[in-house]
Amino acid sequence: MNKNDILPAGTIVKVRLSNELYMIVAHKVFKKESKGLLLYDYCAVRYPFGFEGFNEMIVINNDFIKYVLHMGYKDEEFEDYCKVIKSKIKRKGE
Repeated sequence: MNKNDILPAGTIVKVRLSNELYMIVAHKVFKKESKGLLLYDYCAVRYPFGFEGFNEMIVINNDFIKYVLHMGYKDEEFEDYCKVIKSKIKRKGE
């Protein structure tokens, strides 16, 4: 998986170091860690259970995804959203 890919909400993934499946529910989320505020690619919930509480959600990056089991819905609006996100990331990196 390319580290610059953006998977749509609803995508089901298998993550490293876990036997669980997760469903992506949000993109580019911040989480307060001991190192400060860190940016993650996704927020995900266990599949098929969905939201079970904030403590049950995980944050992951593309490199933590082992494989995609099911791709979420993509349309023109999602593609436009990806362009906006990628341009914001590019500007931050300059």
